[in-house]
Amino acid sequence: MKLSGNHKLMISGIISLAILVPVLMLVFSSNLPLQKRGQIRIQVVDGYTSKPIKGAIVVIPELNEKYITGSDGKTAQISVDVMKDRQYEKILPQEWGRITILTYFEGYETYALFYAAVRENRLREGPVIFMFPEGSVEEGKPFTVIEAPQPDWVNKLIEKYRPD
Repeated sequence: MKLSGNHKLMISGIISLAILVPVLMLVFSSNLPLQKRGQIRIQVVDGYTSKPIKGAIVVIPELNEKYITGSDGKTAQISVDVMKDRQYEKILPQEWGRITILTYFEGYETYALFYAAVRENRLREGPVIFMFPEGSVEEGKPFTVIEAPQPDWVNKLIEKYRPD
């Protein structure tokens, strides 16, 4: 079958687009900043006995995902974006990101950990979540913990603003 001039031109245009579109996507996407990622493996244990809790539900709201702990009380390795706290950007930048960890298990108080540190390209083994049986805290209130900033960063901040 012989193609007319118009058909040859149309096929040539389609081939050009098929080559041009992926090249343009590559060029423009390479100018976008890539989100940095870190990993975390959370362990859930009984707060009194330190025995692992199998089947605890761990939720990371920033990912909108839930994870179930195994017989060792640990989640699988979880990959998360390193979301840095911009509050200190002009004061003393932090080299880690922060996430929220919510933990649920039948018969235990709900546990909420805020500002859990995650470092770029590193696996954090922990934190260890100590869950306590229902009735251990005031009724209707979750067990809430806020993780402190990294000690080396705190020392730098203290020294930076120490009065003469």
